[in-house]
Amino acid sequence: MTIVHYHVQVIGIKIGLNVRECLGTGKGGIGRYTRNLIDNMFRLDNENEYALFSEDNPVLDEFPDVARFDVKTKPSVRRLIWDHLKMPRALKEGDFDLVHCFKFVVPEMETVKTVLTVYDILFLLHPQHFTSTTRMYWQRAVPRAVGCADAVIAISETTRQDLIQHLGVDPEKVHYIPLGVESRFNPGHRGTAQSKEVLERMGIMDDYILYVGTLEPRKNVTGLLRAYQKGFAELGGKKLVIAGKKGWDYQPIFTAVELLNIQKHVRFLDLVDDSVLPILYANADLFVYPSLYEGFGLPPLEAMASGVPVVTGDHGALTEVVGESGWCVSPSDTSALRDAMVEAILDMEQAKKKTAAGLSIAREYTWERTARETLEVYSRLVA
Repeated sequence: MTIVHYHVQVIGIKIGLNVRECLGTGKGGIGRYTRNLIDNMFRLDNENEYALFSEDNPVLDEFPDVARFDVKTKPSVRRLIWDHLKMPRALKEGDFDLVHCFKFVVPEMETVKTVLTVYDILFLLHPQHFTSTTRMYWQRAVPRAVGCADAVIAISETTRQDLIQHLGVDPEKVHYIPLGVESRFNPGHRGTAQSKEVLERMGIMDDYILYVGTLEPRKNVTGLLRAYQKGFAELGGKKLVIAGKKGWDYQPIFTAVELLNIQKHVRFLDLVDDSVLPILYANADLFVYPSLYEGFGLPPLEAMASGVPVVTGDHGALTEVVGESGWCVSPSDTSALRDAMVEAILDMEQAKKKTAAGLSIAREYTWERTARETLEVYSRLVA
């Protein structure tokens, strides 16, 4: 065996990456993880052979030298046929050694090792945040997929412990490998002429507090709105900018804006182009992410890397990622959330210390590390 960059063990195997529904616009944190992991694995590893399993996806054209298996899976019946019949057959006929699945579908294979990434088990811990149909699907699919997989990657220690405690997964089978943050998220975008121009195009002319994430109940955006309204005067009348696509049961968020009479002070951007996110983060005076539960919490990490103070929830993996570098409070306590926001804005010395700590922590989370440790799981599995 030989060693390549970053101490990745080269083992000369054939690896399938099932990235169906994981790449492209609007895929959120899973999309960010999948794309950056693939980019960095391909850069680090020039010995193993890879193939991508996905729908016809323009994003995959950016990997012209990688074999592709076009997955036609839109109708549910075809999807089931692909997942449980056609993909296993393609893996077997292609003499693959391993397949890594990024959504909760793992083929039952005797000759091919399987790796599954699990982001959280929110469907089990907080089922109220799902429709009944979605909840029933995840409650059946995830335990089965975890059971079938030869190795499971958990994106946080919180998720790893959840899998062990609530699904009875063997601790030796679950590997904690954290996400990373791209270097493009940095404080250098703050106050530049280009940033000002980009923000003006989005209708942002004033100082602002930022939220980035899907508009859905578990993200607790209504709680953010209430805390913002209660602390509006102390927050100096700063605007609240909310960037994210509409998710399940989003309407109460817009209703809350009207009931709180803060329409003039809240700016909804919907899903913003990924290229402008670094500018949006770096020019905010404060980033607030009051989610009720997260398997990791990528937006707070990106905000920390951008040199912005962070207020977030104290549940799930958020405290694991943010720690003492931000204000972690009960997201369901409106007064506590407001107080943290006000302190982050008014106590400049404390904000400066926490921001510096956040920058230091963010530097520890790299996609190179994520890719290297993932390749090490592959290596151990087929050894």
